[in-house]
Amino acid sequence: MLSFLLRDGNIINAPVELDDEEVLTYEDGDGHTTHALLSDEAEARLMTLLSVTHLNAA
Repeated sequence: MLSFLLRDGNIINAPVELDDEEVLTYEDGDGHTTHALLSDEAEARLMTLLSVTHLNAA
């Protein structure tokens, strides 16, 4: 499960991956990795992938 920093500042955990050019990946002092979304399009793609993942699981 990856942590994503949304453009509004919220962090969510999601079982999906985005392309490297869609996120800035950083590690905090405690060793936790977060993927900051770099555009509105990247955030929309993440939400689409989450919808598909949850629909497939049902």
